[in-house]
Amino acid sequence: YNFIKNIKGISPLLLLDDIYDKLDSARIKQLIHIVSGSNFGQLFITDANPDRFPELLNKSKADYKLFKIKNGAVEE
Repeated sequence: YNFIKNIKGISPLLLLDDIYDKLDSARIKQLIHIVSGSNFGQLFITDANPDRFPELLNKSKADYKLFKIKNGAVEE
């Protein structure tokens, strides 16, 4: 992320796909703390369980929007 940001001079889009499959809860909390800072650009995180992320994001006090994909349609 920082390498691309420094080379291009813009904040790249960061996509974190299904992070609960790859990281434990403590590491996810650390990751959310890092990416919720004002120096990060746009971030997309996917998760198959719709109940996990709202609580975690509310604790981080990050500005976010939650979208759900249902039957191929995007719902905010």
